Amino acid sequence: MVESQVLIAHRNPDKSINVSQAVLTDDTKHGCGFRSGFEPKVYNSSANYFEDLGMMIIYSKLGIPQWCDSTRCSHVWQVGPGMIDGSFVRHARKLQNFDSRETINMTNGHVSGRRVRALRKAHGILNIAGWGFLLPCGVIAARYFTEFPFKYKYTWFVHIGLQICGYTIGTAGWAIGLSLQSDHFRTFRAHRIIGIIIFGLATLQMLAIFLKPNRDDKYRRYWNIYHHFVGYTVLSLVVINIFKGLAILQPPKSWKHTYISLLTLLGSIVLLLETITWVKFGWINSDFISNLKKLPPPPPPPKMSLPPPAPE
Repeated sequence: MVESQVLIAHRNPDKSINVSQAVLTDDTKHGCGFRSGFEPKVYNSSANYFEDLGMMIIYSKLGIPQWCDSTRCSHVWQVGPGMIDGSFVRHARKLQNFDSRETINMTNGHVSGRRVRALRKAHGILNIAGWGFLLPCGVIAARYFTEFPFKYKYTWFVHIGLQICGYTIGTAGWAIGLSLQSDHFRTFRAHRIIGIIIFGLATLQMLAIFLKPNRDDKYRRYWNIYHHFVGYTVLSLVVINIFKGLAILQPPKSWKHTYISLLTLLGSIVLLLETITWVKFGWINSDFISNLKKLPPPPPPPKMSLPPPAPE
């Protein structure tokens, strides 16, 4: 972070630890070194490295200038990969690196900055529940319970209800995602762009409630092809983007395992219903063919006799 006054601890080849002071500039991220002019007075700086945790802790006492606001401290920390040729290597640009900042109220010890992490969790949970679970359930209901292989008279209402619930919950998660880390758009650009595409296509699908042609309309067949194609495209993008989001957020492994379990469950249901569909379709065709074979053969066509030749 430009103009941050930092303490840097690094391990030497002999495993000793040095703690230095520096001011980060805009040129620092391009490998041009640090600037001197560290304003707070630093006393008794030291650091310890914990091998089992892979963590380093810096201990230091700071003398805050009188002109500073001593009731509030903006705390920033990072972990870099090390040094090359005596220069510090730039740290990664993952979500955890952007999260490594908080503001401490020095009077009551209150720490701000954790609310963003709670919103990110809500963003992930809502998107998995809405886009990743309810929408596929609505598609399964429409595909397998409308006419064939099973017919349920309330399928349309179930389909619409699941899609509306999934769209509403997913849109809430999508809106939270747009509000988070807007200044890091370039870092997570693909995830955000795919999310916007999903929302746009899903909104287009929801308009089908009002724009769907009648059954006897000559364009209904083409509309069905378009509706199915867009729907399956949305589901494919949802799966891709959820995995991208999990890779960015890096939550506990149980999140990924839970989502994979949901995909496995939905995939198993689809495989079972698809098998029933084709088996039932085969039975119908075989019954139709066998019934054709049982029909009596058609009577032979009557023989056409030629009229006798006319007398000469």
